Amino acid sequence: MASPFKKVLCAADFDENCAATIRAARGLLGQDGHLYVFHAVTFPFALTSKEAEVPLSKAKERLADIAFPTAGRTNLELIVESSDNVAKSVLDMARSVSADCIVLSTHGRRGVDRLLLGSVAEQVIHGSEIPVLTVRPRSTGTCEDAP
Repeated sequence: MASPFKKVLCAADFDENCAATIRAARGLLGQDGHLYVFHAVTFPFALTSKEAEVPLSKAKERLADIAFPTAGRTNLELIVESSDNVAKSVLDMARSVSADCIVLSTHGRRGVDRLLLGSVAEQVIHGSEIPVLTVRPRSTGTCEDAP
């Protein structure tokens, strides 16, 4: 059966689930589908310690190091931009590329962390007019551990 998704936007934030999220996004596409892997740099307030290690000038290089081995180079576009509101940036980018679906990782924050940091995934789900797939984190591993 052919995939209904021709264009998928994958929001990548260099968390421990990054490669799995990109793989899930690639898996939703048919042979001729196009995958956009998007990272919004949120300086000075990085959401994860891994993200804080990557300045804007190096983010696209780091994204390529993760995305290309994970999803291949065919029909794959990397997009990096600076943002002060990650959820809004993801939603805006999905509209900009006419995505059929958004894929992003959820950090599973609870309690005070969720109250203080909020949930980008939740904001994207509630603000999206297209399907959103969230990928839960694994218990161990980092982006560098996979393709």
